[in-house]
Amino acid sequence: MVDLQQDNLNIPSIAVVTGLGYAFIHNGIVKTITKILYKNSNKYHKTIIFENVDDKNLFINLSLMPASKGIAVKGCGVNTKYYAPIEKKANDKIIFSFIGRLLYDKGVMEL
Repeated sequence: MVDLQQDNLNIPSIAVVTGLGYAFIHNGIVKTITKILYKNSNKYHKTIIFENVDDKNLFINLSLMPASKGIAVKGCGVNTKYYAPIEKKANDKIIFSFIGRLLYDKGVMEL
């Protein structure tokens, strides 16, 4: 049986925060609980990787982690220089795709 109260395995943990989403957009109980959970769990991570500097700075400003633990990367988007659009012919139809969750906060109403 493993005693989960003891940190005797010394296995480093790295967390990745891909976005803060709904919990941080709206004020209320969800945001409060989310902040508490992040603050408590971030104690156990060696490093926390963020996909943008703004989210990293928010965690630091809200005291959810020390600045020394956070690393911001350039995100996981598409390289538009490599995947450049092709020339459109005058009689071609315009076709586009929406790849995402159908959520109001994600802009589905604007779509």
